[in-house]
Amino acid sequence: MNKDYAVVIPCYRHGHALKAVLKALAVYKLKIYVVDDGNDAEEKKLLCEVTQANNVALISLKKNSGKGAAVYAGAKQALTDKFTYIIQIDADGQHCLADLEKLISLSNKYPHDLISAQPVYDQSIPKSRLYGRYITHFWVWVETLSFNLKDSMCGFRISPLKELISCIEQEHPGMRMDFDTEIMVRLFWRGTKTHFLKSPVTYPQDGISNFDALKDNLAISLMHSKLCMQMPYRLLKLYLQKSLFKPEDTISWERLNEVHGLLGMKIMMRLYQVFGRSFFMLCLPLIIAGYYITALPQKKASQKFLQLVNKRQKQLGMKISSSLSTFAHFLSFGITLLDKLSLWSDETKVKQRVEYAPGAEEILATHGKRGKLILASHLGNLDAARALAQKSHLPRVTALVFTDNAARFLKITRQFAPDALQDLIAVQKVTAALPCELDERLANGEYVALTADRLSPCKGRGGERCIYVPFLGRTCAFPQGPFVLASLLKCEVVVAFALKEHKKIRIYAHKFDDTVNLRRNHREDDLKFYAAKYASILEKYALSHPYEWFNFYEYPWIKEEN
Repeated sequence: MNKDYAVVIPCYRHGHALKAVLKALAVYKLKIYVVDDGNDAEEKKLLCEVTQANNVALISLKKNSGKGAAVYAGAKQALTDKFTYIIQIDADGQHCLADLEKLISLSNKYPHDLISAQPVYDQSIPKSRLYGRYITHFWVWVETLSFNLKDSMCGFRISPLKELISCIEQEHPGMRMDFDTEIMVRLFWRGTKTHFLKSPVTYPQDGISNFDALKDNLAISLMHSKLCMQMPYRLLKLYLQKSLFKPEDTISWERLNEVHGLLGMKIMMRLYQVFGRSFFMLCLPLIIAGYYITALPQKKASQKFLQLVNKRQKQLGMKISSSLSTFAHFLSFGITLLDKLSLWSDETKVKQRVEYAPGAEEILATHGKRGKLILASHLGNLDAARALAQKSHLPRVTALVFTDNAARFLKITRQFAPDALQDLIAVQKVTAALPCELDERLANGEYVALTADRLSPCKGRGGERCIYVPFLGRTCAFPQGPFVLASLLKCEVVVAFALKEHKKIRIYAHKFDDTVNLRRNHREDDLKFYAAKYASILEKYALSHPYEWFNFYEYPWIKEEN
């Protein structure tokens, strides 16, 4: 007998189904505790017969107290008997017990974590149950700001005993049908990871359901309300305990790893896919609220940027943007993220929502000749322009991105908008072969786009050289690389932005130069000239569209301008 693992089976009105469950478990030679959750006299008699026939321990509760109470009773007895883990199994015969060995193997691999089956349903599942599970999935994703908990309702799982009992006794979760979900969320908040194994689940045709549509749905709704209210504090406490946020005054964007701070990014896209844009917009403020509380470095960077915008607007005699808020800034980023990915999936939507600003289409036109280099930025949503080109069968726009910068976004793009990766070149560093590849695309009349407002990941390792030029009333570091590459490609260069205006995305374009020329004896001066020219154009649009600025890191400001 395995002395680490014990099986706990809460049982209420499932005595007949329990026979098959115990028969399937016999091969594993595990200690089994069946918990009689206050059954009537006839059912108690049946349970006594079944457990005695299979040499299984029976624990009886005086009254029906709920699934959670039954699991707790079995867990306490298992701990008293010096077991380390309990294997929780439902008594109704829905689970594929052939997967138990795989679950135990996962538990051996991750001894401090929760291991759970992830149900794969056949046609036997009632549609109401299937859709109801997705509602709970959604709220769990919100409560954890994570997709890590793939299914919180499955009753086939392995729990570390001490962590489980400590959580129950300190957190006081619901003890009925809300138990499985709440205990998994609360263990997550306490730092216990969960690993999942896909496993088939079948609903027996003659099965008995203990789910009370009114009482249990009400209890589950109250549970989610309670968890949502506690979520910001619990997640903040968890992240601080894990030292995700360091106390340095300046936290570089490389370490934040692009959009690391937006913990609910996958949640947002799943919301959009399952429930549509209207529901997404309804839930987005709640997700952003959790991010707003926990993303301290990004919040600080946003506040500093918005302060600089107001100060610079005042210096230039512009109309000052009043009531600029970091929360609204984050909210804008969430909406833009949706736009980045959703536009690729619908050709009609692109043509309805993306348009050219006056003169922009002519500036970008190639007239069948050599393509153009687009100097882009992290201001706005240039993916909208790429989507417009692809869906309208215009010359392709190839985007050059550093994989170190955008690893998370590339992963999500691959999952939710694979079309966006068709004309994208992801590189770790610029090689001698890259200009040749880009030159070939330009020769075919295509566009090449790369950002010129952010230093590459190798900057901190002594890799990329930068140029210091005025920007937003300060001296700021800009990368040399884009201008050096432009000089090698010998093509016309434009600066372009795609900015949200009145529920539409408008593409702006400025002619930068017929060709970037870096003179051998005046290379540094020429680089500074082009960087300053680019920074001047970028500043104009950053001031007019501050909420479209998505550099949520401490920008490398140097000093105040006189």
